[in-house]
Amino acid sequence: MFNFIDYENWNRKEIYDKFLGYTFSVTTEIDITSFRQNTKAAGYKFYPSICWAIGKTVNSDRDFRFARINGKPGYYDKLDVHFNMLRNDGSNLFTHAITPFDEDFKSFYNRFQKDKADAEGCGKLYNYDKPRMDCVHVSVMTDIIHTALAMSKPAEFSAYNKPDTAFIPFIIVGKFYEKEGKTILPVTAELHHCVNDGFHTQKLFKLLEQSCREVKL
Repeated sequence: MFNFIDYENWNRKEIYDKFLGYTFSVTTEIDITSFRQNTKAAGYKFYPSICWAIGKTVNSDRDFRFARINGKPGYYDKLDVHFNMLRNDGSNLFTHAITPFDEDFKSFYNRFQKDKADAEGCGKLYNYDKPRMDCVHVSVMTDIIHTALAMSKPAEFSAYNKPDTAFIPFIIVGKFYEKEGKTILPVTAELHHCVNDGFHTQKLFKLLEQSCREVKL
């Protein structure tokens, strides 16, 4: 469900109007030591596991579920997880897929694995029929430890020139590594300045760490 905001009385109206169309990206490192230890010990793969944690994070706070429909801002009650993966035909091309978020880790994991297998062999960019805005987008670069990432998108792609626009963070995770006895994961978040500031950026990364720590397998 989408909930419209009382725009004229919204305490963020001035900031929203001023910064609509601006995005920014922040890269940091989070501690996933216990998350990696526990999921690995239980036989769970990293990609679906971290996608669950990201889904858990954005669904725990409405600040990361904003959008506008028919030009009116509001927020979704729930987001699903939109992810990509390499196709299994050796082409090194990728495909997008969507897995409904489930608070239950095992249920999400099993559905993700099925959706991923279906998408890997579909041979096209999107393994679904109709584009959706009510998703958090996740991408991975598991072979490099990145310290920064910059993106540029035309207005047409970001839909800022359209009445329906998602303001949901886009998350990119890199290669986790060991440092001083901890498992560290580089994470980049692209955020929309009309709804998210530095305060929200810090909160996003802290909540992601928390989601990783509190996963129930």
